[in-house]
Amino acid sequence: MSWQTSDCCDGEHCCRGLWDTPPAARAVRCAAAEGRFWIEPSTGRVVQTEPTLRSAGNPARIGVRYADQRKLGLWLPVRMDGKYETASESRTITGRADYREFRTIEADVS
Repeated sequence: MSWQTSDCCDGEHCCRGLWDTPPAARAVRCAAAEGRFWIEPSTGRVVQTEPTLRSAGNPARIGVRYADQRKLGLWLPVRMDGKYETASESRTITGRADYREFRTIEADVS
């Protein structure tokens, strides 16, 4: 894994980590993975993730942004952008999901 300094998470100073599938795992017929993630150095919070998976030549990149949900006291995903490519059909499929209005649910498990 390598680290780079970045300021791309909403103007905040962050560190961006880059990772890649180990060569031994690439030799097996499984999905190779690589990606990057942004972390606030002062808090350790994950602000954004962007893994890329490759299976049979079909890459899928899924970017997720996280934000502080003050009412719940949690950092949760607020946006997901996906990009999927099909090698056999030469098509690109994109999608976006926005998450909001988080709430807690009470449950009695006794």
